[in-house]
Amino acid sequence: MADIIFQPRYQPCILLHKNSIPCSIWFEDVLVYYGVPTETFELYLIVPDIDQATEVLAQCGWTLLTAAPAKVGTAVVDTQQRRLVPPTFKTKPYQPPQKTSIPPPPSQDPPRATETVLLPANDWNFTFSEAKHRPSNLGLFPDLPEFLDALIDSLLDTSLDQSMLWGHIACQIVYLYGYNSTIQDRSFAEHLRYEHRQYHLDSLSGMRTGTAHFIKHQRKIREALYQGSFTLCECSASRDREDLFPERRERELLRKMMEGSENYEVDGGADGDNNGSGGSGSSRALDRLLCH
Repeated sequence: MADIIFQPRYQPCILLHKNSIPCSIWFEDVLVYYGVPTETFELYLIVPDIDQATEVLAQCGWTLLTAAPAKVGTAVVDTQQRRLVPPTFKTKPYQPPQKTSIPPPPSQDPPRATETVLLPANDWNFTFSEAKHRPSNLGLFPDLPEFLDALIDSLLDTSLDQSMLWGHIACQIVYLYGYNSTIQDRSFAEHLRYEHRQYHLDSLSGMRTGTAHFIKHQRKIREALYQGSFTLCECSASRDREDLFPERRERELLRKMMEGSENYEVDGGADGDNNGSGGSGSSRALDRLLCH
């Protein structure tokens, strides 16, 4: 991966780097860099000053999209950002999908320069002084601990009213824990900021992460760690708490529904049909559970 940064997609990173403006690649591109099999869309970059970075790219032929809404993923946000497109960027006219056409094979070409979103470092809990020893590709990809630290802080700082935004950030963290073997080690906590170590331990304890209940709980834990009133432990909550450990309740619900469906099937169902033409009762019960 030594030459990944020289792909056309990362052209703005090189331009900023040559003009002595530090930047750090962010969001999905970082997930891919650390082994998460996800798609990439816009290129998100963290910079100290978005106006200064915008000026450099504009001088290199990039165009600022002044009418574009501020978004992270599909979430409309009220934080600052600048969206720019490269000189070669062309918007293809919309063409309705052809149901009978065969889709073209995947392109083997490297990803081209694409729409780039500049984000201010202060808004995303990132400090460039922490990145000076980063070994990766000109220092343009954040180290895994500093990336996770920034995501955790951003998640816990985001209002729960902004469900699309905190859901986007939470999903990124869940992906990292699901696919990166380094993070899945309990000892990785030692590389995180102290106030985030219990978050890490709880994520490995089996808590249902990425939910509003989990975020509320972790906010309290972070504050207690700030104040020195909490001691790190294997798990910060009782496993009887159904809001944080719902698996037991879900298994019991599934068991009851399966038992009920078996009785329903023996009785012939609501329409008295015993031949199973409408699907088994157990299958219908499982479908109802998954849909709710």
